[in-house]
This record gives sequence, structure tokens and C-alpha cells, in this order.
Amino acid sequence: AQSAARRAQPGRRPWASRGTSRAAVALAARPARRSTTSAAPTAAAACSPPGGGFFDGVVFEGEKERRSGGGGGAGGSAAEGSTQPSTPVEADSPIESASSPTAAERGMVAKGGPSDTPDPEQEDEEEGGGSGDEIVDAALEQTRLLMRTYDVIEAEALLSKTLDKLGRLGFHAAAGRLRDTELYQEVLELVAQYDATVNLLHSDKFQTLYENDCGKFELMQQTAKLQWDYRMTVNVDAPLAECLSTGHETDLVPQAQKLVTSTAPIGPAGAFLFAELSKLPIVFFQVELCFEHLLVRDRRTGFVMESIRTRFPDRGRNVPAKDWRAVRPWIFTANLWIPRGGGKEGTCLVQVTRFASPVTPPQWIMNFVFRQVACSFMSDLSKSTSKAMQRDSPWSARIEKDADGLYGELRKIEAVASKRSEIIALPEKEVFDRQWRLWPTPLNTQPSE
Repeated sequence: AQSAARRAQPGRRPWASRGTSRAAVALAARPARRSTTSAAPTAAAACSPPGGGFFDGVVFEGEKERRSGGGGGAGGSAAEGSTQPSTPVEADSPIESASSPTAAERGMVAKGGPSDTPDPEQEDEEEGGGSGDEIVDAALEQTRLLMRTYDVIEAEALLSKTLDKLGRLGFHAAAGRLRDTELYQEVLELVAQYDATVNLLHSDKFQTLYENDCGKFELMQQTAKLQWDYRMTVNVDAPLAECLSTGHETDLVPQAQKLVTSTAPIGPAGAFLFAELSKLPIVFFQVELCFEHLLVRDRRTGFVMESIRTRFPDRGRNVPAKDWRAVRPWIFTANLWIPRGGGKEGTCLVQVTRFASPVTPPQWIMNFVFRQVACSFMSDLSKSTSKAMQRDSPWSARIEKDADGLYGELRKIEAVASKRSEIIALPEKEVFDRQWRLWPTPLNTQPSE
């Protein structure tokens, strides 16, 4: 009765049933919109000079209804869609947005997405008792289990629900204790990185540099002359596990990407968070790419967001010193790996890379470099995923062994995607909304010094 009374209070909205978000409901109920001008090809063909059809813009459309109040889209910052937070934030010190409900009400968090049914999990929590410390201890134990595999979205939802419960029960001191824990701060940092990665994908300022049978390549030069963003969209005739295996198995990367001469892990490698050092010659440069990879999986819509950056917390890893002849550029990359779904096989990759050049070459040289790198990547991805699908390939053996559990998780993501509409391009930003979430200021994705 108390639960029903609380839901009837003015301003209190009922929430979707367990495990269901607005985006997932929209995906299941609404078919994708295809371009009427051309069908979506795959990256099966070898890369060729510009020309030939691909697809025009975004062809998938999710739910357009915006929630009224309680924050914005995936970013949650004052300027939604901007990858530059209103307050510069270091990678290891995100803060909660001053415009978010959590900053206004201690211990409270915002929930997104109205629905016609209450959340059974919320009712279960309301029925439960215990002191504030007991609630915090139980939440921290569950969060530790989730973070063993960097299940960021689920950990965020758990902490969000816990803070909401503590606020409703008046346990404000316990909520403060939860916020002060290292585990909470770790989740908050990764959520800030995820939100910034989502923001990086969406921009209307990209201009098409070329498109062909391999894919579509778009470029956007920032105001700063040494900074560029490029967006590449490719449809691959391969499952999710085979696509990610070509980058996850670091010792096999040179076999998958011709430009790479060597790759070595940096520190202990996990399934969903790892670092590597790759070396490749590009035109007049010897380039060293020191990357940290974070894989965030969404089990409601069915996709994997890969955030790749060259400036990252040490986390106990010893990064090798740079060769005196080499260049280590600043790079931040968002890779959206999303199974096509809708009963169709294959994977759509949308990649956006923000790149800061250490020199100031003419624009025609940068166009040439971007074109060569993108063309090589598209072709290599198609060929390597085809090899990964062969039973006698080294990737196939690694996938079957699944030593760290990554590929089993990717199969689960594909099972979720099979129940929704087909996606063959960048989805709308609402797809990345979460029903229960924290509101850190998105990570600063501007080039660092």
C-alpha cells in the first residue's frame, strides 16, 4: 500500500518492468527505416577507389519521445552531445554534473524513461528492510561481482537504485558513505568515459570524404588545426565474436591488420579492459599506438561499445618508453559494435576517432593519410573476420577456447539483438539512454597536452 501511495504522489512516475528500457521497447516494437536510395552493402568486397553505392546516413530510427525532466541523453551534461564537459575533468577524477538530480539531492539519482508499469525490482527494494550500512554493504558486494568483468552498465544501475533507496528511506549518511568508496568512484569514472564515448559518435558536422563498397568515411576538422574527427561505418558479414577477436587477440593483430608490424600487451590483460602497444609505419612516420580498450556491453538493446584512448590511468601498468624516432599521437576512439538483429546475420561497426596530429601537414596530405588508413582498415577487417570464421584459423581456436569469457558474453549480446529490429547504421542517441543511471560529467575527450 505504501508503494502504491508513493507512486501516486505528484511528480512520481511509474517505471518499466525489470530489465526493460524505453530503447529496448522501441526497438522491439518499431521496425527500422531503410534508405530508399540504396541497400546496405557489406564490407565483403575488397576496398577500391571512391565510387559505388553504400547507404545514406542513419537508417535506423529509435523512439523519439524525450523524457520530461530528470536529465538529458547519454551525456547528462549541461551541453548534451558535446564531448567537452562544462568543467574539465581528469580521467581519474570525474564529478557528478551540477545540473543532475544527484547533485541537487544528496543520495538521490535520476531515473529515465516513463512506462505504464512499475519496476518490480523497485518494489522488491521497498519491501526490504535493514539499516543503511547493511544496504550499502550488500550493494558494494554485488557491485564487486559485476566489476570483476567490468559490467559497467549493470553496476551503474545497481548503485543508482541503491542511492535512490537510501534517499527514500532517509539514510543520507549511508548514501554519503557509498559515494565515498573507491568502488563507487571507479564505476563513476567508467560511466563518465562511456557517456563521453557515446557523445563522440553523434555529430551533424561530419562531411563525407568518400564512400564505396567497403563503407562510408566522413571527416570533420575541429577549430584547432591539429585536430580531426573521422567517422567510418562498415557492415561486416561476420558475428560479433569473430569481429572483436581480430583486435582482442593482441598477438594476432599483425596478421589481421597489414599496417601493424607488432603488438604487445601492457600489463595484465582482461576480457573487457586491457592495454596494448602497437607499432606501424604511416607515410613518413613511425607511429606507436599505446591504447587502453574498455568494452561496455548493453544487454537491453544488444551492442558493445568499445572506448579506446591513448591517455589513461596507469592502473599498475608499466607503459614502455617511446622510441626516439617514433610518434605517439593523442587518439580517442569510439567503436560501436552492434549485431544487425532482426533475424539478419552480420555486424555493423560505427567508428569515430578523434585524432590530434603532432605536426601541421597540408589538408591534402591528411586526406590521403585518412583515406589510406580507413581503406586498409575496412579491407583488413573484412578479410580477417572471414578468416576468423574458418575452423582452422587461430582466431577460431581462441573463440572456441574462450579463455577469459569474452566470446560467450558476445554470443549473449547477439541473442538479445536477434529479438529487435535490424540496425545497419548509427542508431539514434536515445538508444543509449539507461533507465537507472548515475550522472557524472562526461570524460573530457579533448586532446591533452
